[in-house]
Amino acid sequence: MFLNCRNLSSNALGGLLPSGLGQKSLIKLDLSNNKFTGYIPDSLASSHLQLVILNDNSLEGRVPEELYSIGVHGGTIDLSGNKGLCGVPSLPKCPLFWGSNGLSIGGKIAIGVSSVVVFCILLFLIYICCIRRGHNDYDFGLPQELMGKFTFNSFITY
Repeated sequence: MFLNCRNLSSNALGGLLPSGLGQKSLIKLDLSNNKFTGYIPDSLASSHLQLVILNDNSLEGRVPEELYSIGVHGGTIDLSGNKGLCGVPSLPKCPLFWGSNGLSIGGKIAIGVSSVVVFCILLFLIYICCIRRGHNDYDFGLPQELMGKFTFNSFITY
């Protein structure tokens, strides 16, 4: 016997959506009005769902296009009330470096490269300010010509 309908709406459930949630036999899924957080797992997109209701949770991240296509192919999908979701026509656009599970690999590479560049610039500025400046420092002692005329003994009084 296969479970083909799961209605867990308004049960004050919370946490992340389980990654194995999209069973192949599952046709209807209603998890609305709960406290789920995190991303929509890709397993939901690879299932045979015809009805997906995830509204009024705290989900975030890019919505898998395969999941959104349920509504395009005659099924029903409701993602409203999740302010952090993005990436499909009825939702805001995702930030430039945002992937399905948060920051994309390109975003992580961009942050890494930017960090290395900033670090190199800081090292260069330290070099300019501290090390190179040391060669041009002025010695405010007595000039060498005057130092030779006076000896330490000439300043000692008995």
